[in-house]
Amino acid sequence: MNERGGEDDGRITARELVRVLRARKRLLVVPAVGGVVLTGAAGALLALEVRTGFGTVTTLLGVAVLVLISTLANAVLTLAAEDALRGRPVRLRRAVGRAARRLPGLAAWSVTSTAMVLVSAVLLFALSWGTSGYLTVPAMVVDGLGLREAVRTSKALHRQDRWASARGATWIAVPLAVTMVPAVIVFLLGLTAHDRTTALSEMIAAGLCLALAVTATVALSGLLRTRLYLHLTRPGAAVQVSVVGPALTVSAVEEG
Repeated sequence: MNERGGEDDGRITARELVRVLRARKRLLVVPAVGGVVLTGAAGALLALEVRTGFGTVTTLLGVAVLVLISTLANAVLTLAAEDALRGRPVRLRRAVGRAARRLPGLAAWSVTSTAMVLVSAVLLFALSWGTSGYLTVPAMVVDGLGLREAVRTSKALHRQDRWASARGATWIAVPLAVTMVPAVIVFLLGLTAHDRTTALSEMIAAGLCLALAVTATVALSGLLRTRLYLHLTRPGAAVQVSVVGPALTVSAVEEG
């Protein structure tokens, strides 16, 4: 069924994902907390780099840690989005537990994906690797696939519909795109303000505005990735979800 309760035509629309996010606002907690953890970890690693003199080993370890945190956050968001799309309550603690059980595979994927991007001498190859691996994390945490099988599945699904993620991501980036210019303008006004209180309040307002836009964009991106994976791997499951009023409903087939 589509978002009005009729037959699904196979399209994944930004409006559908926004309605799901409005019905399951707890999804916003994942990118918000993940952003705070990433910022804190980046600050701590930067302080360590300053002390050690920006060594190659510490830099690579720092990048690996940040990528692992990001991958784990993506896994939690994927599992929470799966619950939302299937009409189940979003239980973040359960999502964290399920993602933690896949930690060895997620760590291996973090190292593999980072290494492939770093050693890619040709930018086009790096971009191709990134897009073909787009559904690797959902394959690992939703269906419990191992790293090698998950990568193969992601590549096969990418060949099946190469442009679905790009079309969805274009619309999902709207909150960030719309917010970026006003936030930068307000921030610059704060920098040039003569009154310290005004300057500080304007810069904080700009930062909060951007943070909210990034949080919403990341949450919608997680929904898009999970929705696309469900649509391509089990069309009957992905299209059964409908949004009715403040809550989500799912067909009896899916509940079984």
